[in-house]
Order: sequence, then structure tokens, then C-alpha cells
Amino acid sequence: MDWINAAQSIPLDPSLAGPKKNRRTMPDHNSTQDLVLDGFVIPAGAGEQSPGLLFDLTAVGNWLEPFRRKSPHTHRAYQRIAAYWLYFLEQTHGYHPDLLLRAGPIDAHDFLRALTHEALDAEPARQSATRASGSGQFELARLAPAPFWQDRSPRALPNHFGVASNPFARAKSPRSVAQAIASLSSLYKFNNTKRSARDQALLDFNPFSDLGRFIVKQDAKTDRVFEPKAYLHMLSATDRMLAQAETQAQQHRAIRLRWITVALFNLWMRISELSGLRMSDIRQRGGIWFASVHGKGRKVRAIEITPAVMKELMAYRESLGLPALPQRQETDVPAVVSLRRSGSHYPAMTPRALFGEIKDLGQAAADWLLESNPNPADLELQSLAERLRQVSPHWFRHSGASEAINGHFPIADAAERLGHKDPAITVRMYYHGDAKRRVGALQALEQARGED
Repeated sequence: MDWINAAQSIPLDPSLAGPKKNRRTMPDHNSTQDLVLDGFVIPAGAGEQSPGLLFDLTAVGNWLEPFRRKSPHTHRAYQRIAAYWLYFLEQTHGYHPDLLLRAGPIDAHDFLRALTHEALDAEPARQSATRASGSGQFELARLAPAPFWQDRSPRALPNHFGVASNPFARAKSPRSVAQAIASLSSLYKFNNTKRSARDQALLDFNPFSDLGRFIVKQDAKTDRVFEPKAYLHMLSATDRMLAQAETQAQQHRAIRLRWITVALFNLWMRISELSGLRMSDIRQRGGIWFASVHGKGRKVRAIEITPAVMKELMAYRESLGLPALPQRQETDVPAVVSLRRSGSHYPAMTPRALFGEIKDLGQAAADWLLESNPNPADLELQSLAERLRQVSPHWFRHSGASEAINGHFPIADAAERLGHKDPAITVRMYYHGDAKRRVGALQALEQARGED
């Protein structure tokens, strides 16, 4: 693969780039303007300069390419963290075409600190440190009084990698940090292998290889769950929105929001899966309705739909002026339609728009809960309201699945419905033992022991 083609193989997620009005389209290689390669900015005349200029782009592009079609979700997540790492290295070393080669273990540790907001050692007298480079050489590096990544402002510093928002403005969760470090270690491992007999490995050193032991190990079980009564409060909030609606658009939004809430909680879908679902994907077989969902890795799985959920879908469809039941020919009608509909054109809601709707719903449900029960001393109520404000779309998947699994829904069936290849993943993430039941069992043992 030549260097230009390699660089062109890494389209960064547009969300990493600056505002759309400031983004430039990629001109001819001979242009005097800068070149833009889907978020990565290449200096003008890159095609005429040394291939080394595209070193980082080639390494990242080779690593990302297998995920482009296999798993678009993973592709986007990996390209985002790669851009953040290159952004970090540019602010640390200045811009160079081979920043990945210049990175050393101290860079990796500082990157970990930047993600977690871990404080630096308070040593005013400490003015220098030995920094190891990727080539194994050592150089003396001055330590700035306040590293750039301790700045919590929302905007990123000027950079060549299209990063617009400061990736270190908020501390990342332990799970996100572990995933980021594993991803970047994978980047170096991938490029530490020869891709062909005539090529050399691009990267011969992995600064993240020893970082795993410094990461706090977390329980795999998800804590992004809410109890069933939170789900009921959100449904009540959509009913209240509908009752208070003054325009047809507000009515449509309330009905749609109820369907979104029901679908996410009961079908255990990811937000991207619901956004991509079409009405034609919902079909009946053997008297049971199924939704054919395109999940991670482009895998298709069938999700059963209960009569109660179908009733909600039918109500939503009727609000759109569609027949109550989905039709096979409705390939251009999304399962969740944007309010910007015109005539027979049915635009889909984007994952970002769905995310915003759920956040608005959680806030509204929390506000109405506190209005109807204005008792600041009720800690349980205050906790529920705070939980509602925190809710995001993925919580519905976790919460619906956790409720079913802990209600003795078969693990193998749950794994298949969630799209998990290994049921053990489902158990680790979703099974929460009943503490009351365990205490009761232990008390029964103690009582039996005393009777003996």
C-alpha cells in the first residue's frame, strides 16, 4: 500500500473534527492549502514530500482498516482514541509526522493520568526527569509546572488531528480508561508485525505494554442500570407531555418518545441499532413478531417482540398515518421517524438525536417526580430523581436485560438476544445476585446450626 492510499484509509469520525463551517474539503495534492483526510490534517504538498510525513496516518490506517466493514462501531471508537493519543503526543512533543515512534512509557503514564485526572506528585523542586523514547534512547525533558492536560476548558488546543473538544476536560470512567489503554496497546501490537515479506514492522516498541498493572481493576458488572419504577416514571412523563402538548408536533414528539422508551427498554437494542432499524425489519413468523437487528460486526440477530410492545408500535405507527402493522415493503420507513418529515419522505432519527431525546426525557421525569413529591428529606426519592437525570440510551439496554436475567430469564437466551457471542459475558455484566435472598439463606443456615 503506498503512503497516500494508506492515509486515505482512515476516515475519522466527523465528531472529532472542528465545526462543519470551518472544515475544508480535500483539494488536489498540488494545492497550496492544507489537505484534510477525514479529520487528520496533512500539510500542503504532502504528496510531494517524504513518505515519512504520513507515518502516523499509515500506522493508524493499517490498524483500523479491518474494522471498517467488520464493526463500524468499533472502528469509530478506535479512531477516536487514536486521535486523542496523537493529540496528546502533539501537545507534548510538538507536531512531527512520526509521533507514534517518539512516544515512550512516561507519555503513556501521563496519558493515563490525563484520562483519570490523577494528580501529579507535588514536588516543586522536581524540575526534570528522564524520559525514555521509543527507540530506547534517553533524553532530559523539562517538566512544565502545569501539564497542558490539566486544563479543563471544553475546547481542544490547536492540533493537526481534527480534535475540536478537549478530550481531557472530564475524567473518564475506569471502564473507558481500560478500553482506551487496551485499544492503543492493540495499535502498537498490530504495527509491530510485518504485514508482508518485503515490509518492515512500522512500530517496534509498545509504550502501553506495562501499563495494565497501573489500571484499577473494576467489576465487569455494569452499574448503568435503573430500577423498573424509573422506567415507569419515564413512561408517565411521556403521557404528561402528550396531555400538555399544544401543537401537533409536540403530540407527535410525545408519542414517539413513548415508543423510543418502550423499544429501548424491552428490545435491549443499542441506540445505533434502533436508529438503523426499518419498519420492514419487523416481521411475523409463526405467530410471533421479530425485529431483525443489525448489530456489532454487522451481525444480524432476531429479537422477539411481545404483544404489549407491538401494541405500542401500532399506536406510534397510527400517529404517523401508517397501517397499524408493519409492511414488508416499508424499507424506506425507519422504526423511529424524525419530526422533519415531509409528505411520504420518512427521515430517520440519528443516534445523536435519540440520545438528546432520552436526556430530555430523563430530566423531565426527574423534575415532575420532585414536583409531585416535594419532600427533600425523602432520600430514596431524591436518589431516584438523580438517577433519572443520569439516564442515557444505553442504560435501557442494561436495565431491561438485567431485570429479565435476575428474574430467571435463561442466560443463553439473553446472550442471544443481546448479541453476545459468549454467555459468560452476559453473566459477568448483567447478573446481580439478590442480596436479601443470600442473607435469608445464610440466616436459615445459622438457625439450623443452632437447632443442631
